[in-house]
Amino acid sequence: MRLAMSTDELEAHLREMYPGERFTAPRAWNDPRYNHPSQPVVGICWYEARAYCAWLGRQSALPLRLPTEAEWEAAARGTAGRAYAFGDTWSAAKANSHDTHIRSTTPVGVFPEGDTPEGIQDLTGNAYEWTSSAFGRDRAVAEFGYPYDPGDGREAPGLPNDVLRVSRGGAWASVQATSHAAFRGPLSPSERNNQGGLRLACGIDPGARR
Repeated sequence: MRLAMSTDELEAHLREMYPGERFTAPRAWNDPRYNHPSQPVVGICWYEARAYCAWLGRQSALPLRLPTEAEWEAAARGTAGRAYAFGDTWSAAKANSHDTHIRSTTPVGVFPEGDTPEGIQDLTGNAYEWTSSAFGRDRAVAEFGYPYDPGDGREAPGLPNDVLRVSRGGAWASVQATSHAAFRGPLSPSERNNQGGLRLACGIDPGARR
């Protein structure tokens, strides 16, 4: 479709798809509360997260991408269907959340009791993580709900900017309810705040299989 557009049509299309100013660094890049090398990078929108995956994938020759929300949930809950990455019982001592009162991100791995049994760190709390999956236009009503179907359009990367994308895991400011491994956090894909980051997945993009 884009190949058939004139220059003016393409520019108008890109402005609609990716509104706002041009950014050259994450929002919290120069904030000492969030920019230590051992902390997760936060302050990135969904588009920036995807761009980073594409860049690193090109550098490494690996098929890197954002995980789907189903993949993310499977990693956090495991085959046992845990409520949180570390188990079924909430504990403020096992994740950087609102209950810890730290009020910023922490270095990755400082909550070792919060690791999954498989050894994945910080899937609950610290920074919420973008997924590739769409939620819909209304925060109150999921246009793309469950059961999960990767072929229903939710994994299409070119959806309009007003279609919310799903974040997972909760962050340092998240309460217990929004830190649950099944909680779907609908956010504008252009939103950049000091709680949001990403986690890489490796493999064929499910949206590209259809």
